[in-house]
Amino acid sequence: MKFELLENWLSSDPSHLTLYIGGITVIALASIAILIIFKKKIGMDDERSCIINLKINNAMFSSLILLLVFFTLWMPNNLTYYKYYLGIPIVLSVSIGAITSIRYYLRQIG
Repeated sequence: MKFELLENWLSSDPSHLTLYIGGITVIALASIAILIIFKKKIGMDDERSCIINLKINNAMFSSLILLLVFFTLWMPNNLTYYKYYLGIPIVLSVSIGAITSIRYYLRQIG
């Protein structure tokens, strides 16, 4: 499977694990920054902004639940770096929230 290829790559050299963790961290920090910036631009003053923020949070929560279910059902348990793979659904969920906030902000402007 795909995760076994990733497992072999991570275990082949210690710098690969560092590169993997660094890449996931950079994606997470960039997504969090984008999410914060666009949520501030959307604001929380009126009812329309609150509804948009609730839609963004709903997209993040729904994607997190679906990705975690998919992760637990599809991922084999005998992998060495299992706990490092758990960050992937969380980072993807935050990235989906960032993309959703950009989409709603651009829709609000236009």
